Amino acid sequence: MTLDHVETLECTLCGATYDPDQVVYTCPEHDGVAGILEVVYDYDVIHDRFDAPLDGNIQTQWKYRAFLPVDTEATPVTLDEGGTDLLDAPQLSAELGVDVHVKNDGLNPTGCFKDRATSVAVTKARHAGQNIVTCASTGNAAASLAGYAARADLDCRIFVPESAPEGKLVQPRVYGADVLAVAGSYDEAYDLSMDVTESYGWYNRNAAINPFQIEGKRTVGHELAEQTQDSIPDWVVFSMGDGCTIGGCWKGFREFDELDYVEDTPKMLGVQPEGASAIHDAFHGHDEIDEVGPGTRSRPVVHSRRVEGPH
Repeated sequence: MTLDHVETLECTLCGATYDPDQVVYTCPEHDGVAGILEVVYDYDVIHDRFDAPLDGNIQTQWKYRAFLPVDTEATPVTLDEGGTDLLDAPQLSAELGVDVHVKNDGLNPTGCFKDRATSVAVTKARHAGQNIVTCASTGNAAASLAGYAARADLDCRIFVPESAPEGKLVQPRVYGADVLAVAGSYDEAYDLSMDVTESYGWYNRNAAINPFQIEGKRTVGHELAEQTQDSIPDWVVFSMGDGCTIGGCWKGFREFDELDYVEDTPKMLGVQPEGASAIHDAFHGHDEIDEVGPGTRSRPVVHSRRVEGPH
């Protein structure tokens, strides 16, 4: 097996480092979901291995395989995710008075950007010999994981809060997943998914604890950098739950900049609901950051953002 382009997994809290195959999820020096691990790469190896032309022709995110934390001998589990269109938005541009473009990740195979992360996660799960994959979800991640599990011929168990819209549960069921409704909130569904992961050894896709999810999502940054390399945008804007997508996009842009594939990087803007704004509050230096817990449910328009805390 060859994973020589990955140097280590580094804890974002204490700086402890681990071999890529030593720890599956979070840093063991911390309790719960604290101690998120970041994948640290050897960019000399990646630069030597990445030979795809940056010509705007992006068929899938696996164009950037050299950047992804998967074994060189692993067969990607893919449904041709990524390579999504960057669309002009003339009416919105006129209304706002700025040049606006929209990255349409709704074109991904299961209909959402989470396919980028799921493809990497399920590739790693299958290559490691896992038979069952799981996650907690309010809908989108459930459909994504179910679709890719079906592609990989793996069993899939999805934990959802009983309040999840029934329409969002049709898709994972069609893909063959077992959808388990939990009496309670998303937090309780999440906790149960973590418990069974520890008890039964299922491979968990939850973005807050799986260090490889952000690595798949960062291909958004690679694609945007390639698609706009002649005119890098001033700002890239994301809705934000746990921050994985905006963090991944920034990492992708930063990598291309440091490797001199592009000449600049954009600023990043994340938007959170008022009722689940822990990252916003911490970023803006509030003196006291209260943990968002049960009973502090946000009410965003988009149901996938209707969670009690940034998992």
